[in-house]
Amino acid sequence: YSMPDGMFTPHGLIVNPDGGLTSVGYLKYDKETKRWGTGVAVRTTTGEMDENGFIWSEAIIIADSDTQYSWDFQEPYGIYNDDGVLIVVMRSDKGLYQCELQPGETKFSAWHKIAFVQESPAHMFRHSSGVMVMTYGYRGIYVDPLTGKTVSYTERNKDPTLGIRVRLSYDGGLTWTQEII
Repeated sequence: YSMPDGMFTPHGLIVNPDGGLTSVGYLKYDKETKRWGTGVAVRTTTGEMDENGFIWSEAIIIADSDTQYSWDFQEPYGIYNDDGVLIVVMRSDKGLYQCELQPGETKFSAWHKIAFVQESPAHMFRHSSGVMVMTYGYRGIYVDPLTGKTVSYTERNKDPTLGIRVRLSYDGGLTWTQEII
């Protein structure tokens, strides 16, 4: 089924606490400006469908690179915690960022950085113990804070620390441990 407003997401749908569905994604890449579109979240309340597919809510802006940020957010991932808070993580050329959407709200919290290098997109899940787990790839690239240019730490195949990183959350994704290699 088509997503609203040309929305794209590399991940699947999320089951809402109320049994409906949520999708976090972003609008398509603009070849003229060479930027990804606005990050958005949409929800259903019951999972009902019509002849065009799921019936979605109005889009809730996650991040708008044209008005709020000087960089592009890409490949968002979302998960609900036990309190019904939607935790969204998006990568950008400046790091891995997170924001939250409280139940019943229509505006996400301010973004905060949770990783300081350019990472691949995050994936989150709840372990059977209740601990939330976030995994992401480490590519060995960072943005030099003095020049703003992307710099490689080492030659790609010679860095033994490249690979998958993990962070754990014991408070429903509101804070994360230091990364584990």
